[in-house]
Amino acid sequence: MYLLYLGSMLCPVTPSKIQTRIGSTNKVISLINEGQANILKSPALTEVSFDILLPNQEYGFAVYKSGFQPAAYYLTFLEDLKQSKSPFRFMIVRKQSGGMRRTSADSALLNSSMDVSLEDYTITEDTSRGGVDMIVSVRLKEHRQYGTQMYRVVGNKAVKTGSTGRQTNNSPAPKKTNKTHTIVSGDTLWGIAKRYYGDGSKYTKIVDANKDKVTDPNNVAVGTVLIIPV
Repeated sequence: MYLLYLGSMLCPVTPSKIQTRIGSTNKVISLINEGQANILKSPALTEVSFDILLPNQEYGFAVYKSGFQPAAYYLTFLEDLKQSKSPFRFMIVRKQSGGMRRTSADSALLNSSMDVSLEDYTITEDTSRGGVDMIVSVRLKEHRQYGTQMYRVVGNKAVKTGSTGRQTNNSPAPKKTNKTHTIVSGDTLWGIAKRYYGDGSKYTKIVDANKDKVTDPNNVAVGTVLIIPV
């Protein structure tokens, strides 16, 4: 069993299948009298697609983060993700003995967390269960940071005038922004601080940034979205 999050939205019914496409940008060229050669390039952006059921009636097999919500609630959330023009976090949490945990990020097929964009989604009405539920086919694409450099020509030289993003190890780092973390079963503030800061004792930074949400550091409700300050 596993749970699926799109940003802070917990899908009420987990897809039975998730398809991950890992392509390439390799280029095949023809050589004179030598056949063809394959020029190897960086991997293409990973694409993830799946169908999710959005019930318009409460089912016992569905999971609700804050109580039952109709399909329109989730459709509004999806549309906001589409219109925001900003990447968000796609996260899978698998259940094993001992509770919920994130899967290994060592394999792209099992990557439990990555930044994505919502490329498109298709809504289908489903009346097979007696009501009118919605089935939404979703296609996500991996988001990678990128940057450009700007130059102007002075005489016979190109002079750098600025840049966006981070180009080299010697380039100045972009301004850091706070991250967010959605609490799942088995999470502790110590473990979260260990993950983001490399030091569990820095959990107090998280508590200070979330005083309106964390009244007891030892008992933070599942589904709570915490700010992780830089």
